[in-house]
Amino acid sequence: MGWMALVFGGVTSQVNWGSGHVCWERLYPRSRSSIGGAPVTPGMWAIGDADGVVFLESSDLEAVSEQAERSLERESVLFDAMNEGEPLGDLLGIEAFFVAERGYAI
Repeated sequence: MGWMALVFGGVTSQVNWGSGHVCWERLYPRSRSSIGGAPVTPGMWAIGDADGVVFLESSDLEAVSEQAERSLERESVLFDAMNEGEPLGDLLGIEAFFVAERGYAI
């Protein structure tokens, strides 16, 4: 379990997340700010987990959410296949990549 605290011009947004969960919070800083060089403006969303945080404009939420769903579906298929004994390299086509890109097999 962890906590993420974001402070903007005296306004603190604190979000609690459980192990393995993603959290999100709409930010309302008083003015334009930046975190680690990333611009943060009023109304942006902070989406993060124990590995990091990204900041998104509200207008990007739907497209990012749809892409995340597709990624989760692909990962689920990969995990199922690996659990059935398929090597990850075969599932990802690593051998074909090296032949096509480098001209040799690994």
